[in-house]
Amino acid sequence: MLKDDILRETGNDLPITGGYGMYPEDAIIIRPCRNHDLYSVETAVLQYLFNKYCTSYRIISQELLDDGVCVYDRFFTGCDCREDTNAPLDLTYIYFDITDCM
Repeated sequence: MLKDDILRETGNDLPITGGYGMYPEDAIIIRPCRNHDLYSVETAVLQYLFNKYCTSYRIISQELLDDGVCVYDRFFTGCDCREDTNAPLDLTYIYFDITDCM
């Protein structure tokens, strides 16, 4: 689990559950959510993923998606992958389920 990986490798205990955020069904769920936590939690997760897999990265776009059940904060990202990883992050979307934050 992403939460366990972040805690083990950084000592940062983030209020997240779910998956690695590669698609909506595997979204990183921010819970419990307080409005002031949203940005800092998303930033900490993105920095962890990018520092682990990339030599450099960029956020290309961000948008809110509402499928009628869940609200997602979707980031389109670019990554120059590290040679020592099998990174799935060349150009990809990363989904956060922020339903509880709305």
